Amino acid sequence: MKPIQIVSAFFAVVLLVVILNQNQTYEERIVYFLSAGKNASLEVKVADTGELRTTGLMFVNQMAEDKGMLFIFEDEKQHAFWMKNTLIPLDMIFVAANGTVVGVVENATPCEKDPCEAYSVNAASQYVVEANAGFARRNGISAGARVFGTG
Repeated sequence: MKPIQIVSAFFAVVLLVVILNQNQTYEERIVYFLSAGKNASLEVKVADTGELRTTGLMFVNQMAEDKGMLFIFEDEKQHAFWMKNTLIPLDMIFVAANGTVVGVVENATPCEKDPCEAYSVNAASQYVVEANAGFARRNGISAGARVFGTG
């Protein structure tokens, strides 16, 4: 394959992902956090299908401080995320089925070249909340915090 064909194919795939992302409709809800006496909330878009979870926050170049995304999985197990085509640094808050935070990845940075790093915690989760980098630290969110509004 010639270099121009490779570049053209790459841009065609990126365009397809952008078009598909525009046609997706996300349910929105509020997720509440309680940690060490502090309360915080995020208005999140819900990614509860394979397609929505795969796209996630790809190609989002800015997000309001009170916004985020909630990933809902069918099974509680150890989940991993990568930052391919993600343009902003994120905090990833991993939540068990019972609403307890089992771990936090702070300031996951966008992937600039393959292979992309996989981010995870050493615990099973059924939900993952992504927020702007710094959200977890500002709000005292760490393992053991409680989360409401995921289910």
